[in-house]
Parts: sequence; C-alpha cells; structure tokens
Amino acid sequence: VLGEQMLVFANRHRSVGGFLDGVCERFGTNEFLILGDVRLTYAEVHERVNAIGERLVNHGIGPGDRVAILEANRPEWVLTFLATVRIGGIVAALNGWGTAAELDHAITLSEPSLVVGDTRRLARASGFPPGVEVIDMDAEPDFFSPSVDAADLAVPIDEDDPALILFTSGTTGRAKGALISHRSIVGFVDGTLHNATEKKRVALEFLGIDPATIPDQRQIVLNTSPLFHLSGLVAGVLMPAGEGNTVVFREGRFDPADVLRLIEEERITSWTAIGSMGPSVMTHPDLATRDTSSLTRMSSGGAHLSEHMQQQIRTHFPQAAAAIGQGYGSSES
Repeated sequence: VLGEQMLVFANRHRSVGGFLDGVCERFGTNEFLILGDVRLTYAEVHERVNAIGERLVNHGIGPGDRVAILEANRPEWVLTFLATVRIGGIVAALNGWGTAAELDHAITLSEPSLVVGDTRRLARASGFPPGVEVIDMDAEPDFFSPSVDAADLAVPIDEDDPALILFTSGTTGRAKGALISHRSIVGFVDGTLHNATEKKRVALEFLGIDPATIPDQRQIVLNTSPLFHLSGLVAGVLMPAGEGNTVVFREGRFDPADVLRLIEEERITSWTAIGSMGPSVMTHPDLATRDTSSLTRMSSGGAHLSEHMQQQIRTHFPQAAAAIGQGYGSSES
C-alpha cells in the first residue's frame, strides 16, 4: 500500500462504488435511506446514483474533479456523494453549520468545480469563485430524480485514489482539508464490521454472555450525526449499509422529543448519541410515554463515555445494556 507492507482483507471491495454495487445487489429490496415520507430501497438508491452520476458527467464532472456538498442531513446528500465518487470525482464535505467565512475558506481550499446544496445553506456562503457551478437542490429537485435509462458511468478507480475531503475542527487555526482515499473508507467499514464480529465471538466464547441478550436482527439506525463528519457519513451510513441495514434521518435542529417519536414510530434499534444528545433524550419528559423497547444498541463517540452515563443508558434503555458501544475516529485517518 503506497510502498508499505500492510495487512489487508483478501476479499474486499476496491472502491466505494464497488462497495455500493455489492450491497445494492445483496440487499436490493431492503429499505436503505428514510427521511419523513421519502423511503428508498437499496435498489432505488442504486438507480438514482446512476442517474445523478450521468447528470454530473453532463455538468463536466470527471475523475479528480471536486464536488462540494452543502446540505442538511437528507438522502440527497448521500446520493450526491455516492454518484460523485463512483465516477471518480472527489467530494468536499462542507460544514453545514459553518459560518460564511468558514465556508468560503473550505471552498477556496478544495477548489470545487460544482457545489450542490440546499437554499438555506447556499445563502450562508458569501460567494463562489468564478467558474464554480452551483446546483440548488430545492430549486432543481429533478437533479436527484430516478431514471431507468441512465447509463452506468462508473470508471476504473485505484484503491488509493482520493474520494473525500473531510474538514478538521481547526482547533488551533483554520480547518484543514483531510484527503480520504477509497481504500480508507472501505477499510474503515470492513475493519469495523470485522471487529464487531470478533467482539461478538469473544463475548460468547470467553465472557459467557447469553447469546439471547445480543441483538441479531437487521438494524434500523437513527442517524443524528452530521453527514459532513466521519460519524455521520462513514460510520452512520456506509457502515450500516455493509450489513443491509436501514438509516433514518430527521430534519432540523436536534430535538429530543422528535428523536423519541422516531424511535417509537420507526422501531429504531440502533442510535449513536454524540455529546449531549443522550442526556437530553434520557431526561426528556416524553421518555416515560414513548415506546423505546426496540432500541437494543446504544453508542457514543468523540469523548469518553463515563460510567455514570453508561449506567444511565442501562437504566433508561435496559434492553441495550449488553450492547453499549464507544467509538473514536479521526478526520485525517
């Protein structure tokens, strides 16, 4: 790998597009992406990705070109990402919560040929450099529509070709653009799923955990992490896709009452509660009246999950007590 001897999975997808083809073939009829009344199966996602890819090519996007995404968490974000990387482009994941100055810096840094966004967030950017085309998804919804006649324009991609630019937190200065390869993304998914299988084996064989307490059904994942972040896109969408799971989004600012509604109505089985999300839900008065019995996996990330918070999860979501996860990632790696 880039001149270094490394262990890799023998049976692996060689690109994000190859990964998409594989999961859509295996799980075609499963629901993949949900937001309100929009419910897309894996097969429907594949069809739309082909259609969007063809439209991107018609807009002059090809291998190595950058497409910046500036949208809220919604299926169109994921569709644009998958279509772009499938035709060899690179997605610049712009911070949808960023200020005008932060967005302008990211756009200048990533030099996109095309920006795809929603009206609200596009208005926050103070301006785009000459020659940068902008697609407002709210004004041009047909850009994301399916097309059974769309050609499959996937191109040959090397595993170490770039696929994604994630922007760092900019702790001591302006955000840096971390360039992520196809190998890195697919390896993250494969490695994490492999680790989950190993953890389950250790739990059963060495820790004596009752198999009945380990969730084994297809997961319905509530994704409340931003898609412009590692936790929202790679861990929150692509990792569930590796097992044919369903990903549910919600609109607007974080709302613990709405999270509880979705857990009940969509029968959510897995939720990663970053930062204050978990405590705000577990202290909300609606918790007592909502059916949250489907939630059998709870995770957190980005910071240590204290013993107190773990105990709170065990108390309020006892069915998830045996499946509390903690994750930590890095934009750069």
